[in-house]
Amino acid sequence: QQPGEARRAEYDELCALEARAVDAKLGIHGDANAPGAVRTVQWAGTFDVSDLLKRVKGTPIDAIVEQVPSGSMVRLMLLPSFHQITLMLSGVQCPAIRRTEAGEEAAPFAREARHFVESRLHHRDVQVRLEGVEKNGQALLGTVLHPQGNISLELVKVGLARVVDWSSQLTDNGPALRTAERAAREKRLRLWRDYVPPNTGGDMAEFAGRVVEVVSGDTIIVADPAGAERRVTLSSVRCPRPAPRGAEERPDAAYGAEAKEFVRRAVIGKKVKVVPEFRRTFEPEGGAAVERLFVTVTYNNERNVAAALVGEGLATVAQGRPEERSAHYEALLEAESSARAAKKNLHSSGPPPASKVADLTLPAARERAKSYLNQFSRGGKLRAVVQYVVNGARFKLLLPKDHCVVTFVCVGLKCPACSRRDGQSDAEPFGDEALAFSRGLAYQRDVEVSIESMDKSGAFLGSLYLPDKRNLGILLLEAGLAARMGAAADRSACAAELREAEEVAQKANRRLWQNYSAEQEAAARAAAIAAA
Repeated sequence: QQPGEARRAEYDELCALEARAVDAKLGIHGDANAPGAVRTVQWAGTFDVSDLLKRVKGTPIDAIVEQVPSGSMVRLMLLPSFHQITLMLSGVQCPAIRRTEAGEEAAPFAREARHFVESRLHHRDVQVRLEGVEKNGQALLGTVLHPQGNISLELVKVGLARVVDWSSQLTDNGPALRTAERAAREKRLRLWRDYVPPNTGGDMAEFAGRVVEVVSGDTIIVADPAGAERRVTLSSVRCPRPAPRGAEERPDAAYGAEAKEFVRRAVIGKKVKVVPEFRRTFEPEGGAAVERLFVTVTYNNERNVAAALVGEGLATVAQGRPEERSAHYEALLEAESSARAAKKNLHSSGPPPASKVADLTLPAARERAKSYLNQFSRGGKLRAVVQYVVNGARFKLLLPKDHCVVTFVCVGLKCPACSRRDGQSDAEPFGDEALAFSRGLAYQRDVEVSIESMDKSGAFLGSLYLPDKRNLGILLLEAGLAARMGAAADRSACAAELREAEEVAQKANRRLWQNYSAEQEAAARAAAIAAA
């Protein structure tokens, strides 16, 4: 108090408090050399942030927010170690504020984002979880937690921050952040005021269906409950593509076949749930525009096909625009990270798998195919994969154990001709139906074949058994979609079963036999014998 100055009402109380502090040797009245009497602050730039991260990563630490340079960056004092750090919020990014000689240059909503954080956290006690180091090694990445919630999540909810891929993998809040971002986009809040939703087209309702074809590792064809086949592509993943014919083979092209085989084994012929997410139109150079439907496909109790594919290192995560991403984008990133760590397939440093399959379907390989006949006919049932259905009874098969592709025909059967893709020939009655019948049961399925003989064209003749062990030739005959070829059918090991199956169709007047009469057939046979 200054001389002559009137005493304040609280003067005596202040003197009493000071006397107590002196007696207790508190603060400035204590020993300046006592431990903890003077704070030892580790100022930013005077210590190794990587070393600090190693010691406390993932552990909540008490801190005080000292400054808010921008919405997604804060300066903190860690307690009780008194490390001063600059922290960038993991997984989010607010509009930037730049300092220039003329002052601040702020992007739209940058000052609003900073004020949002300042009004809630500046000079507040918080907890911080350190999760990584920024690219230049100066700032740390982490999450700031306040008793009222996670500030990163709150920024995204009100449209003042975007989710960023490069740091979202560091935090456990990735899925929640993306969910909040989707909600902000749909409401067109602040940063999303000019947001244009992706093309979703008409029917985007989820549906259950059966996979009828695997086109590639990331594209399949699914038959919906009405029987319509819909071509869909997996969201946010990219599989290697084979090199164009005549072009130099790329190192990763071999994994394209591996990815397709992985998906084929997983879902072909199975029921799946398809959740459409967005549509995208592609305009190939020199070609017509093509629209694709991007979806999430799950099978076997919600197992995600895309996540399984990425987890095996057979596909990579495609970033794309934020509004055109899978709803399971975080799970895909996590699966990719695990595959990279395990160095699986595409992420391996070793050479890609080499294909050593001999194609015995080519005219030039006819003589070579004959050399396999004894081996195949004595080997019992052989495992095979149906690669192509030529018509109801003719197929192209891959024999994995023998590393070859062969032409196979159901012995003793003749199916009506189907229409050609080039439109140069029309189908015979029931030809296309026979093709669809066999394709639906056998295409891309794991089957078994027993080979009995070979025809002049180099095609192997025998019986094809479906995954459920049924003989496809017998099913075709029973459905009236094929007829026996007398002598060839009689020489088959399944001659009796083939004859019985055809008789069943004849008696029921099915398809090929719709005008069949046993009496007329017997009369015609008798007339032929008499004429001979």
